[in-house]
Amino acid sequence: MIRRTAHPFDILRTPLLLESAHSSVPSLSVPVYMAIGKHEARGRAVLADEWFAMLEALSKERIVFEHSGHRPLFEEPAAFASLMSRILDDTYVSY
Repeated sequence: MIRRTAHPFDILRTPLLLESAHSSVPSLSVPVYMAIGKHEARGRAVLADEWFAMLEALSKERIVFEHSGHRPLFEEPAAFASLMSRILDDTYVSY
């Protein structure tokens, strides 16, 4: 018999939490970029993806860092810096 111990985020990930996140921030009038590590804890990744799917925004982009977990900024600094440069180029408006 194989037993699986529930991860705390699996337990905490409830419709109530998702509803709370969605009702707190249902929409944004700016572009939204969600950077996530491919190896992020399942509970956090699933909840973030569900919120991101429901979010209404000017534009949305989900970026996955293939060799990262929770901290792509530190785990893939060059790729993260490249993303920040691209976002700056895409969103900066000069007056």
